[in-house]
Amino acid sequence: MRKNAMLVLLFAFLLMIVTACNKAEAEQKKSKKDSGSKEKITLKLAVNSSEVHPIHESTFVPFMEEVTEKTNGQVEFEYYPSEQLGQIADLYELTSDGVVDIGVFVPSYIPSKMPVTSGLLGIPGMYSSTAEGSLAYDKLTKKSPVLESDYLNNGVRPIFIVIFHPSEILTTGKEIKVPGDLKGKSVRVTGDLINKAVTELGASPVNITVSEFYEALERGVVDIINTDPVNMDDFGLSELAKYVTRGLAFGASGYGLVMNEKVFQDLPEDIQEVIKQAGDQAAINAANLYEDAAQKVYEKFKDNGINVYELSEDDKAQWQKFYSEMEESWMKGQNNPDLEATIEEFRKEIKSESE
Repeated sequence: MRKNAMLVLLFAFLLMIVTACNKAEAEQKKSKKDSGSKEKITLKLAVNSSEVHPIHESTFVPFMEEVTEKTNGQVEFEYYPSEQLGQIADLYELTSDGVVDIGVFVPSYIPSKMPVTSGLLGIPGMYSSTAEGSLAYDKLTKKSPVLESDYLNNGVRPIFIVIFHPSEILTTGKEIKVPGDLKGKSVRVTGDLINKAVTELGASPVNITVSEFYEALERGVVDIINTDPVNMDDFGLSELAKYVTRGLAFGASGYGLVMNEKVFQDLPEDIQEVIKQAGDQAAINAANLYEDAAQKVYEKFKDNGINVYELSEDDKAQWQKFYSEMEESWMKGQNNPDLEATIEEFRKEIKSESE
């Protein structure tokens, strides 16, 4: 009996020590965060684009400079462009795993990780300009339910997201004006909904990343590239194109930065706030960049003798009818209340941005 009593007392004593140590450690961390520790902090930021890409100078560099400046040099960055630490399709997971602190992501490349974002961005005809779509959606990523479902549940936090100009169609041959013109063609797609849409139109969907665009079109792996105008130009497709649409809005894609959530939570609160503010400004910078760039790309296409087809009102009506039918059919099979709520909220934000 006495032996058992001694063991109980010993166990209770050890428990008190462990509890006291944990409490002290927690209080130390809290004190460190509250007091704004001035220890140097170095964050690894990894992206896919090169240092000559416009988003480097317009968005990534200003983001890093703003954070460093507003923290009085306390936060510095190790910058890894050109997929030095991993391919673009892997950087979301590498950030989640803590291999990098901040990384680029594309929602349509990771639908299982981003069940709301990847679905929403694939819906055709949702918005008409980069600025309108980006600023509306960036707000939604930073509050429930998207913040939890597509980010925090995966161990990351959104810094910013930009939605590209609505996707258009580029071909080396036949003009595409109305939905029926896609029949029998092979089309580059991203996301479940555009995949389904292309299949419904009698075409063959081909899933490839942006870095594979040129070779796939040149070799005839695909007949049609479906992406935004800036991507068309950035990856050299103007050298191959003979025809491109304007006003089709056949889905969209997004691109942005996420931060490892544990790394974020370990930062002092004043630095967390600086990163949030710099991320908000980065969203504006990126949206303005891509909006202006899309207009310039169309001018370049025309100067290079590429046929830029402006959809007629009748063409747009046919596409919009098809989009509405596809969205209704697709949504019935999703069984995702968060997606439904976000679509409704996104449309409200779009309306607000356009007013």
